[in-house]
Amino acid sequence: MHDAPRHDDVRATALGAPAAASVDVPSPEATSTDVDSGMPRRGEARAPRGVRWTAWRVLFACTLTVAAVEVIGHFTVQSRVVHQEDWERAASFLATHVADDDGLVVAPEWMSPVARMALGELVTEERVGYSDLAGFTRVFELSARGRRHPDLAGLEAANVTRVGALTIREYALGPSPVLFDLTGHLEAAHVDLVHGDEAQPCAFQRGSLGRGGLGAGPLMPAARFQCERRRPWLYVGRTINEDLTLQPRRCVWQHPAEPGSRVRTTFEDVPLGARLVLYAGLYYEHERMREHGPFDLRVYIDGREAAHMTHRDGDGWKRLEALTGGPDADPTRVGRVQIEVEADDPHLRSVCWSADIRSAVRARTEVAP
Repeated sequence: MHDAPRHDDVRATALGAPAAASVDVPSPEATSTDVDSGMPRRGEARAPRGVRWTAWRVLFACTLTVAAVEVIGHFTVQSRVVHQEDWERAASFLATHVADDDGLVVAPEWMSPVARMALGELVTEERVGYSDLAGFTRVFELSARGRRHPDLAGLEAANVTRVGALTIREYALGPSPVLFDLTGHLEAAHVDLVHGDEAQPCAFQRGSLGRGGLGAGPLMPAARFQCERRRPWLYVGRTINEDLTLQPRRCVWQHPAEPGSRVRTTFEDVPLGARLVLYAGLYYEHERMREHGPFDLRVYIDGREAAHMTHRDGDGWKRLEALTGGPDADPTRVGRVQIEVEADDPHLRSVCWSADIRSAVRARTEVAP
């Protein structure tokens, strides 16, 4: 007789489960890692491993990156350089289009020294050292890299011409309100060094150019009113002064003398128009440290004080406007204009001013007072 099955054996058979599975037998294909060597077995794909960044690999990658940036930068810079032939073509174009009463500006402004060399006589004192654009009826803008000159902000160019890497834009400003340029007619004036009621004339002379440039201030003009020989800086003459922002300004040097005195420039029988516009400032080296006292400048029309400016270090190229007549004033009216400068401490007060007489109508580019 067969022995009867035990209770546990009957239940296991009914569920279909293996009666015993206590030991796993490894299959050659199922095992992922050789336990002994740690290497994948035959027929198994290798798992990707991360790049190990050693110091040499980091150095090599940095070198490649720097080289790539240098190459890209080199070709970018070269593609934006204005070549000599572009300057020559631009100069030829402007020489046939720019009239005497046209202005000429450069954008960006740091390109101006190169433009002056390329354009030669086209870059006159009036064009390079203007205080505002009111004296011009039209302005040409010589631009590179798509830049616009800040003084032409908001204006639309009437004509645009491409010359290689340069763009020449023409702006029509309309009739100029300037009736008489006092700065340009300085030689017709007379100058005095005034102590109280006593006026000592300053002799007009034509000599040699004085010093100028970095550290020496504006160039002393050959034609000037020299007040005293023992004080060569005490003269009145037209020059180019660098203002606090290093902008060149065509202006009249009129340095104040000792305290209690005044240096006075007088223009006789000039058109009086409706207003006088004057800009004044100091040589930038004498103003930027803000170490010295102010100077005072007064404008007299036919003996009457019409305007007064107190200039302090940091004011820069400062504007003054004086009424010389109403909008209905006789346009043929002429009179005397006097500009006086004085300072309690005249040391390094290298005053330079630019002034003109204008009609009541304002230019499009003119800043309202």
